[in-house]
Amino acid sequence: MKTKLYEGQIIFYYAHDDIFHDVRHQSAFLCKNITSKEGEDISEAFLITEDETDTVALCLREQLPAVFEVARGLTYGIPDATQEQMTGSAFKQLFPDATQEEIAALGVDDAKNYVVIRLMDNGAYNPNDPALADSAFLSAIEQGVLAEYYAKVTHPAVTKVCAEQFGRQLAALSQRLLGLRKKSSL
Repeated sequence: MKTKLYEGQIIFYYAHDDIFHDVRHQSAFLCKNITSKEGEDISEAFLITEDETDTVALCLREQLPAVFEVARGLTYGIPDATQEQMTGSAFKQLFPDATQEEIAALGVDDAKNYVVIRLMDNGAYNPNDPALADSAFLSAIEQGVLAEYYAKVTHPAVTKVCAEQFGRQLAALSQRLLGLRKKSSL
């Protein structure tokens, strides 16, 4: 889980490298059965490859506003609540009173870039909700990248599947974030 509760905030963070790795892996699964009209395997033409980090970064930048919009209602009072590209060293500065051990426990690398989303923590939710929201954020981000990537490489069937899945992931994220607004009935 890439979530930290800190001074009235719930902070979600995801390394660009990890997103790229996950998206590459998912593209292999999505494309494994793509064939030409003649039945030839042409899946390799549509796989996300190691040299496409810039393209994936562009897709990430283009899709993040849709993900951020779902969370906007929980960011009131937090300046720069959403960051598409924050360095590891800048991210660590969000925790000025943290000990070295707490910073180390974050697993943040100074050399990496992170997507960071900070929400208000009203402390009135089920303790499982941040982990569920964390998973929903990551799934929505990755599906958004895939939808944008396949729209760019113009594979209509895969684009349609990814766009539909992105819509479902945004709806799921919205539901998960609702849990962070409500007081647990237990």
